[in-house]
Amino acid sequence: FPSGRNMGTMNIVVRPDGHSSGTGQGICTTQNGDMMVWKCYALSKPEAGKDKNIAIIQLMTTSQKLSWMNSLLIVYESIGDMKTMEFSSTGYEWK
Repeated sequence: FPSGRNMGTMNIVVRPDGHSSGTGQGICTTQNGDMMVWKCYALSKPEAGKDKNIAIIQLMTTSQKLSWMNSLLIVYESIGDMKTMEFSSTGYEWK
């Protein structure tokens, strides 16, 4: 997966019991200047004092070099702390 700069926003609704859901979108620019747009749909639940998250991420690009990403769906799992914004994450291609 290419390295680069990622910028985006998430709209998250947190329920009184600590569970949450959200949608987001953003743009990544690779070190070579290629761009891709991402859209995300996420769910979260509290677990052992942390936030456990699962998300589906879809990528879109007009870059020929990154065109393989247009058919890619990513399942993304993370656990972390929303207060400190520190997370450990893993993404998988959904086939």
